[in-house]
Amino acid sequence: MAAAAVLIVAVVAQHAFLPWLPLPGPAPDLVLVAVAGLALAAGSGAGTLLGFLAGLALDLAPPANHPIGAWAMCMSLAGYVIGLAADATRRGVAAYLAVTVAAAVSPVAYALGAGALGSARTLVGEVPGLLVGQVVYALLLTPVVVPAMARLALGRSSGRLP
Repeated sequence: MAAAAVLIVAVVAQHAFLPWLPLPGPAPDLVLVAVAGLALAAGSGAGTLLGFLAGLALDLAPPANHPIGAWAMCMSLAGYVIGLAADATRRGVAAYLAVTVAAAVSPVAYALGAGALGSARTLVGEVPGLLVGQVVYALLLTPVVVPAMARLALGRSSGRLP
């Protein structure tokens, strides 16, 4: 239940507050970082499910001007991969490296998924700019936000997190 609350807050914050902040480049992908924190704490199975639910919430959140399922596919894949890193490493830099790789792959996966689902407007031209911004923000947010999200959502002190 707490994990769902964390994901709802992340989706609302990403759509309602982050676009208005005067940050350079694209807004940080707070939902991806929240999914990462949950996947690192809970593993690949829960990461996939929570990623799917978070992605579905992104797909349905206004303004939903893209095919439903593009974000669900992207976030469930990210939750699975980050959960696999947690399953394999249990702690350390490798788990956080998986979050950074997911942040880099996420815009590409979304653009490909939206295109495959028939979106007339895909982000292929915007992907290079998104890659740099998402990776930088992931590197900055992950060490602080991921453990806090995992503790809040799963009630664990440090558990499997570094």
